[in-house]
Amino acid sequence: MKNKLLLVVVVLALVAGVCHAEAGVGVSVSYPLAIALVYDMDFDSEMLFAGVAFRWKPSLLLIDVGTSAMLGGGLMYGFLDLGLCFDLAFLRFGLAGGVDFVRFSDSYWGDYTAGGLNAKLNLDIKLGKLTVGASASIPIDVLLEALGGDGVENEFRLVAAQPSVNVMYWFGRDSRSRLR
Repeated sequence: MKNKLLLVVVVLALVAGVCHAEAGVGVSVSYPLAIALVYDMDFDSEMLFAGVAFRWKPSLLLIDVGTSAMLGGGLMYGFLDLGLCFDLAFLRFGLAGGVDFVRFSDSYWGDYTAGGLNAKLNLDIKLGKLTVGASASIPIDVLLEALGGDGVENEFRLVAAQPSVNVMYWFGRDSRSRLR
């Protein structure tokens, strides 16, 4: 697993250099806030998700890919988003949309997978080659159902409504200002 991760980092660095773009690799921690709010639950550390994220940023375009697993086990979340991203001084703003999936796997309950479209907002603080930021993702189908007033049909998709904290290391060009 370590060798595969190292290979991905090397490929990202090469792609960033060749394409005159930035490529970032990092870690994220997220929490399915919609589930906690809908079911009036207290914070439960076993519901935290930890994962990896990869971002590619040639000019204003942003491609964001990531996957994470629930620390308590059984659930996996993944996404592939395409959007716009721009830098303003030491801040990086991103607005993206794409597809996501949630997978549940348990020897007793069986396997279940649900997916759909999402919208995502990113805000990062640039610290040299690092960014520290927050992201919020919401499944479009869940949002439309909730706004319709009839409730959410597929409550399993609520897992995909996650705020997250990200730390990314960036390879490639970076001509924008940043906090030093």
